[in-house]
Amino acid sequence: IQREYNNKSYQDYVEEAFEEDGVAPIADTPEEPENTETQPAFKTSGGRKIYGGGGIAPDVQIKLPKRQYPLIIGKFKSWTAFDRACFAYANEYGPNHQKLKTDFNAFLNTFEVDDAMLKNFKTQIKKQGIVFTDQEFSDDVDVIKLQIKRSIARNLWSDEQANRVAAEGDIQLQQAIQLFDAHTMLVNHKIR
Repeated sequence: IQREYNNKSYQDYVEEAFEEDGVAPIADTPEEPENTETQPAFKTSGGRKIYGGGGIAPDVQIKLPKRQYPLIIGKFKSWTAFDRACFAYANEYGPNHQKLKTDFNAFLNTFEVDDAMLKNFKTQIKKQGIVFTDQEFSDDVDVIKLQIKRSIARNLWSDEQANRVAAEGDIQLQQAIQLFDAHTMLVNHKIR
């Protein structure tokens, strides 16, 4: 059950799926269309009849930040280069802070990248020839802090712990986790 994309370019097809605020519009399709004879009908695994023609829309829309991809990363030319810069910083920081390694959960819940760390990171990347304004750095400081913390976790533990740190900053994932209770309720009521 997919939107038509005849008579339009691939780019137009992709762009029409999103509004300016980063949320795909929800198709205005009633649960049961007025004229079911013209709509393709399908059955869910639970036997409920559903109708096509309105596209696929999630039950919950989660708005993303206006700039999910930080502008400062563009100064590095790629996410990989930015990630490497954070990793290089963590490789210098981690060996001098081994006491953090004693309790990952404490690190996950209480460790904060502070102003001194940000200042050192700024100095490091400027030495690499990355040119940016203080405002650009400030605008993206939340992502920078998260990536530095993630890289420190990778340095002190492993990719698994680094991914747990990254998950804490993933807006969509965190909101989806909050929806598990609603999902459980639906499953328990056998709504399929």
